[in-house]
Amino acid sequence: MYVLDVIPIARSAGKESLSYLSKEKVPLGYLVEVPLRRQMISALVLSCQKAENIKSAIRTSDFQFKKVSIVHKHPTLSRQFVGAIGKTAEHFATYTGQLLFALTPKHVLSQDIRRKMLKQTDIKKMSKWQVIQAEDEDRFVQYKQLIRSSLNKKQSVFLCVPSRRDGEHFFEFIRKGIEEYVFHFHSGLTKKQIQEKQQEVLDDKHPVVIIGTPMFLSIPRVDVGKIILDRESSEGYRTIGNPKIDTRIFVEYFSKEIKAELIFGDTFLRLETIYRHQEKKIGAIQPVSFRTLTPANSVLFDMTEENAPLVFDAYADKIIRLTKEKNEHTFVFAARKGLHSITVCKDCGHIVTSSDGSAPMVLYEHPDGNYFYSPHTKEKRPADDTCLYCGGWRLNPLGLGIDTIEKEVHSIASDTKIFRLDKDSVSTHKKALSVTEEFYGTPGSIMIGTEFSLAYLREPIDNCIITTIDSLLALPDFRIQEKILRTLLSFRSKALKNFVIQTRNPDQQLFNYATKGNSEKFIIDELVAREKFRFPPFSVLIKITLQGEQSLIEKHAREITEYLNEAEADIYPAHISKIRGSWILNILLRIPKENWPNHTLANKLRTLSPTYRVQVDPENIL
Repeated sequence: MYVLDVIPIARSAGKESLSYLSKEKVPLGYLVEVPLRRQMISALVLSCQKAENIKSAIRTSDFQFKKVSIVHKHPTLSRQFVGAIGKTAEHFATYTGQLLFALTPKHVLSQDIRRKMLKQTDIKKMSKWQVIQAEDEDRFVQYKQLIRSSLNKKQSVFLCVPSRRDGEHFFEFIRKGIEEYVFHFHSGLTKKQIQEKQQEVLDDKHPVVIIGTPMFLSIPRVDVGKIILDRESSEGYRTIGNPKIDTRIFVEYFSKEIKAELIFGDTFLRLETIYRHQEKKIGAIQPVSFRTLTPANSVLFDMTEENAPLVFDAYADKIIRLTKEKNEHTFVFAARKGLHSITVCKDCGHIVTSSDGSAPMVLYEHPDGNYFYSPHTKEKRPADDTCLYCGGWRLNPLGLGIDTIEKEVHSIASDTKIFRLDKDSVSTHKKALSVTEEFYGTPGSIMIGTEFSLAYLREPIDNCIITTIDSLLALPDFRIQEKILRTLLSFRSKALKNFVIQTRNPDQQLFNYATKGNSEKFIIDELVAREKFRFPPFSVLIKITLQGEQSLIEKHAREITEYLNEAEADIYPAHISKIRGSWILNILLRIPKENWPNHTLANKLRTLSPTYRVQVDPENIL
């Protein structure tokens, strides 16, 4: 009989390792099936020793040893992959098993995979990191050259993308001439298809190109000499469920583990990446340019001027009216959902919020009557409701939503084919592709969409009109200006004839940078501001969120800050401070970049109650 120390691979794994009994000796790195809380889960073997050698420890143990159920006969996860997972878990103060569960395709945990691999010593690798900041077409051409160069050196390449749509686009662009060696893994494949495709990758003696999201780095090809992290600014690299991590960090650790070259690519790289390049920590494939070129006429319109129309300036109005006559394509951007993003009571000045006062409500249109809806509390109530604070009827809707913009476009160009592309109008990836293809295939048509549409608009467009983006400036996020500029530059790069920004904040320098396509001054100013307030890239932020009865969580917050023993810890209410009667409080730690990961602090954070949400490098701090 043997005792195995294993890493439990489960979302609810509350410990770094557990111990089980096994009838047979199991090598390190093998996967086994073990019982945990009335269910069977996969686990990774860390150590194996004879039970007779630790008899006393077994007798004095305060728990009963359970037995391993199944032993998979082949190691399916590479040592380097598990090593990178462990370092990423330390970085995000979570458990290795939780990350293995989140970043390993489920078929890998349930299938023995035959491995016909090259010898590690046969492959010469370089672990340098580089950036490439360029328009999509120029960047893709560079990638194609880099990939062919790697294949000639007998090195495989992993092209890391944030979404299925990005992967499809690369697959079509890159595969010409090397079709048999390019493999695209995505969520649209069945379990059987993924297993068969993975076996093909492992059986192929020729170097290959793998396209996929970070979880497919689990495919154990030891000859990967280059990893390309494209659209590295995309929020799609952040996990949605728990544990909440940034998979770009995992990609960095993994590239170090396998000693592969890592390339960060995008039209406008994250400020954190640009700063590391400026500090000479990351090189560049070509000189980094902060100017984006476009043949389009870029104009900025002040919508606060006297007699300014509600939705479209005269210039944008004319573009929309003439789209069909000129056989052009026009894209109209909307930043918000619904008819109006906010509604204010004219009598008392209060914003229309959910019943508990925690979140603003969005006004939506419906044939049976308009209604208010809160995406945070899921509350829905009729639009003819009165003000919750004063009982007044004079509710004034403000802020343009996509429904209002769509109605205005229909009134201006009623005889023009109009498409809509946002999460509310298309329910599936296939539907989004269909709408996009029909739009490009219909000259003289207009598309109205949100930021969601950027992943699908791959071809140039004659006219891009940014109807409203001002409301995003009010979001409590220190990265919001960077995100807005990136969105604007992305649409600007697609415009062929006209790029129009309408704003009620004409003095906001951000819009001047966007119309001129110059981000250099913005980067300088933004880095100065972030250094002053100790925001990334000058620190690592850790946010701990507590929810419950107000006086109780305030007491717990003080106890947590004392336990963590960090000099700087800010305690403050969340932006939406109350949901369904439950109060929300945040604790924010700022750790100097050079002092993280910190093993002692990470362990303390891991031991906090699961009812507290701990996020390292949170998407927002409020």
